[in-house]
Amino acid sequence: MDMIFSSFFRKEKNKCFMDRGILILAFGDKPDVIDEAENDVKIFSQHTNNVKFEKCNTITHVINLIKQNQPEILHLLSKFDSNGKISDNYGNSLNLGEIMKVAENAGVNIFISASENNFEYLKNESINSKSMIFLTILQRNRYYESFLNGLVSGITATGNFAATYVKLAPQYENGQRGLPLPGSIAVCPGKNGKNIVLWSNAQ
Repeated sequence: MDMIFSSFFRKEKNKCFMDRGILILAFGDKPDVIDEAENDVKIFSQHTNNVKFEKCNTITHVINLIKQNQPEILHLLSKFDSNGKISDNYGNSLNLGEIMKVAENAGVNIFISASENNFEYLKNESINSKSMIFLTILQRNRYYESFLNGLVSGITATGNFAATYVKLAPQYENGQRGLPLPGSIAVCPGKNGKNIVLWSNAQ
């Protein structure tokens, strides 16, 4: 696994938290989404000062923030509907694939959809990215915070998302049993255009 991603996130190229930093977006005005975002800001801030938190209520604002900030990591808190879309009060919407395209074009290396969402709503809307890792949280349980903290800590230390993820969530069911894990799926770009899918079962 390390060899596959060594060219993408080598330790000597690890500038995730020193250059363009992290953009945390809370879309909509639901109190639980805002609370989740504020909690996640605290976790990222333990590892870097280069964290920007924005609340947004329109699709235009979401797009503009991603394009303007061009973050290394995009961390989105939002509920997707059954069509895999987020929508504002002005009749505008974006599906997951469209958000991923905006993020990839802005140079995002890791895109995290951090609110709990139904994977059935998202699986047909995602796109194959050539350079961007996509992580979606399926069950944001009591272990989510320690998992995110471990993920950020590992990426900071090694520069390798896949190796860090696999260390936290061994890729076989018995290996995950009893570990402090939320439900999640990560899609990572591999060689020859073949994606690698990593997973964690909520415990």
